[in-house]
Amino acid sequence: MREKYIGPPTPEGSDWLTLYEDTALGMSHRALVAGPWALTVWYLLPIDPATALAIWRGFKRRFIRTSDTGAYVSVHSDTDREDIRATGLALSIAHEIEDEHQLEPLRRHAESRYEPRFDGPAAEFTFWFALNEPHPRGQWNNAIMPAFIGPPGTWRKAFETGTPLGPDSGTITSTLRA
Repeated sequence: MREKYIGPPTPEGSDWLTLYEDTALGMSHRALVAGPWALTVWYLLPIDPATALAIWRGFKRRFIRTSDTGAYVSVHSDTDREDIRATGLALSIAHEIEDEHQLEPLRRHAESRYEPRFDGPAAEFTFWFALNEPHPRGQWNNAIMPAFIGPPGTWRKAFETGTPLGPDSGTITSTLRA
């Protein structure tokens, strides 16, 4: 069944990923943009790390670009247009799996372009993503924050142990830089 949805793993990574299958039309629509690839890697990591890492290798080859600010994720493999949410999620993935080759360039880009700052009277740390909006984007922040909260492996550990990881558990630490 899996072979219908994920390209076979190779040393270079999976070459394709199915976004959805229409069984009535007998059609599988391949994911051509970065977002579904990044989300699949993130949610598959705790369940099937080997497959997630094969998709990650393909994702990096197709979507990660370098720039003068570090590295970012392109929306589509045929463009250099940045996908901000996928870049944040890629940073979280690189942190989670300790992919040192990608981690620092992605972090450098995020710290220089995404306006990290403390927000309002609650002094909550958020990224503002240079959007000039009155509030930070929640979904974009939920994608990037795992890279700054907790040690590598925290995401998978939450699933492996079934133990809640909260502020009183002593297991979450910040990796924010002053």
